[in-house]
Amino acid sequence: MISSYEKLHKAWSWTAFSSFKPLTGVVPSVPFEALPTIAGRARCLLPNRSEDEIIGAANLIDGVIETYYESVRGQVIVDLLQQYPDPQGILKKEFLDSNDIKELDRRQDDIEELLWGGWIPGLNLEVPFVPTRRDVPDFESLKLVERYLHYQEMAFKDGMASEYFGALALRYIEDTIETISHFGVITALDSENGDKSASEDENKHPSSSIVLAAQPFAYAVDAVSYGEHLSHLAKLGIPSVSDPRSMQDLAAVEAKRLLSEMSKRGAEVRHSEHRQLGQDIESWYLEHHSEFKSQNAAAEFVIRKIAPVAFVTARKYISSAAKKIEPSCKP
Repeated sequence: MISSYEKLHKAWSWTAFSSFKPLTGVVPSVPFEALPTIAGRARCLLPNRSEDEIIGAANLIDGVIETYYESVRGQVIVDLLQQYPDPQGILKKEFLDSNDIKELDRRQDDIEELLWGGWIPGLNLEVPFVPTRRDVPDFESLKLVERYLHYQEMAFKDGMASEYFGALALRYIEDTIETISHFGVITALDSENGDKSASEDENKHPSSSIVLAAQPFAYAVDAVSYGEHLSHLAKLGIPSVSDPRSMQDLAAVEAKRLLSEMSKRGAEVRHSEHRQLGQDIESWYLEHHSEFKSQNAAAEFVIRKIAPVAFVTARKYISSAAKKIEPSCKP
């Protein structure tokens, strides 16, 4: 479930580090005493990087993550169309000249309504959960696309994957400061000069702002910790990312996983329904067995009046129920 902070964050139109300098900006210790330390750790992940490089990387991360989830969603639709052909050509006629992902991205809401809105006769799919950027914290999403960013050298030339997590952590720190400032008075305490001249009233933060700011603060900690983990692996000579892949390859892998989960859930639902149906038939037969001369006659009645199952299936459940009946009571 999306947090209140994330709802607010998506509603703001902003560019990374529009109000906070990633390398030189003052980081307040109120209300989170550890915030300056986290900022220091994030900056240590970015040695010899300029502020322009860090700003560019943060904005690039934003766009790549957005593109990733759009690509996954489009690929899921492409794969569904291949697995479940449109029997009357409705999708082709209305939307597509070909299974082009760009066109799918543009019209995906309309296409999804057709796929899962009952408009295509005979097509009854469980809606697969296709996450969007709003559903997943950016530091988790970055783990999925880091190999793309790292090997493409789109922001940091000759850099390490850990640097992207350092840039993301600093962006979260900016979000933390912005969230506090948006809802209450924040006094930036410079750790070097120990300026504590603010009045007691100025240091009182509305509880709502602290709760909202706690989320990006926690994400900053997670991003820094993972970045340090990658940095440690690099120092040991252990590769932290797999072979480079294009965005299309990454989306195809995730789409395949999502559709596999959908199929498994669908199978579990069907098996559950079958078990329940079997129990219902057995319960019915235990109550009405005396009304039939044979189990075959009862099975015939079941398939005509009770449940839309095959005769063999009905007979199996009735035979199972018959074993529970006392010998003197059997038909």
